[in-house]
Amino acid sequence: MAYTAHDVVDWTGYLFHAEVDALQDWARSLPTDPVVVNIGAGNGTSGLAFLQARDDLFLWTVEKQRESSPFGCLEGEWAVLEKAGLWPCRRYGYLHGDSSAEGRNWKEGSIDLVFVDADHSYAGCKAHMEAWLPHIKPGGLLVVHDYKKDERYAQPIEGKAPHPKAWHGVDQAVDELLIGSYEIVGRVDTAIAFRVPTQAEVKKTRVRRAVGKRVNPKEKSDDG
Repeated sequence: MAYTAHDVVDWTGYLFHAEVDALQDWARSLPTDPVVVNIGAGNGTSGLAFLQARDDLFLWTVEKQRESSPFGCLEGEWAVLEKAGLWPCRRYGYLHGDSSAEGRNWKEGSIDLVFVDADHSYAGCKAHMEAWLPHIKPGGLLVVHDYKKDERYAQPIEGKAPHPKAWHGVDQAVDELLIGSYEIVGRVDTAIAFRVPTQAEVKKTRVRRAVGKRVNPKEKSDDG
């Protein structure tokens, strides 16, 4: 029997099972030959989920910790991929370094989906999003993990689940930078996905805002 991302959830519980399904569904919604960037290796759950979602997907993982660590590392992800029969993998690349710096220096072209699950402080999470958003294709997705975790844990929990610690820095960063500015295309447990608008949509929004700021001459005359 194949080793899957759901098996990794049963082992360590870094994600909810439904979040694994959601990541794979969002990956399958992307165009042909998508590029996905995984910010934070964790224990390999998300990386394996993406690679198992479709055979034409290329995954980049960005992680500053290479050696074994309970907070996630590249070697842990590699071990999981190997156990799943996906190592070595021609559809995989990695960047060993600070995720925000790697995003600012990214030279590998446009990205279809970015998954943020690394530094959970307000400053760190915001910096990750600001560094990688410019590289996401119009119509592409930005997915953030551990959003509003306390809300999820106020509901019944069944089976293996991540640690209940809430990350209010993530909540604040998402609320300030994304909520109200980007379309929410899905929210499953603590994973929330936003769609980057197309150029046509940006232009349409600008025109609508410009029209809204104009003063109707007749109304102006009546008021005077």
